[in-house]
Amino acid sequence: DLPPSVRFGTSTWNYPGWRGLVYHRDYGSKGAAARMLEEYTAFPLFRTAGIDSSFYGPPTEAVLQSYARHSPPGFPFVSKVWSQLTVHRFTKAQDPARAGKVNPDFLNPELFVEEVYEPYRRTFADHTGPFVFEFQTIAKSSGMGAERFAERLDEFFSEIPRDAPYAVEIRNDEFLTPMYFAVLREHGVAHVFNSWTRMPPLGHQLDLPGSITGPFILAR
Repeated sequence: DLPPSVRFGTSTWNYPGWRGLVYHRDYGSKGAAARMLEEYTAFPLFRTAGIDSSFYGPPTEAVLQSYARHSPPGFPFVSKVWSQLTVHRFTKAQDPARAGKVNPDFLNPELFVEEVYEPYRRTFADHTGPFVFEFQTIAKSSGMGAERFAERLDEFFSEIPRDAPYAVEIRNDEFLTPMYFAVLREHGVAHVFNSWTRMPPLGHQLDLPGSITGPFILAR
């Protein structure tokens, strides 16, 4: 009974423990993630899925092709963008060798096009849903304030192709400014309404003036 414009899905589907709930086959073997999609996409409430692993490294074209083969035509995926593009300053947990150093690839448009956008366009165009740029908490001591962050987003989205759906997820509540929403709206990029410990509740985010910035709404 859901309208076609409403899609529910999980942040990832690679859970062999879902056997008996979503899955009825045994997926204990290596390389089962693509095969799981055959059952996942047949589950009535799941009409999208999140590719979470792409946050840690862009999927290869072979992986994207395998996902496409095991999914119905036009089934859209929400893909996290590689963290190399969204980490501002490395922490010890992210990269011990570069802990405390500023990431030279932060919001690098050339890197995004080469490593993310182009592979998806070549092999996964029929399944490309929103690309989610997830920015983990940026320390106030980094010098990246709300205004500068909005400016960097503006610079970045001005230089990448506009024919793909994009969304931004932040973990700094002080970044939820009119300038931030204006930049996203200018580029047709959606703000991700996210449920996170240090972010305002979803209802509060929705109540912020201009918080619906793109042609679609994305909540995680």
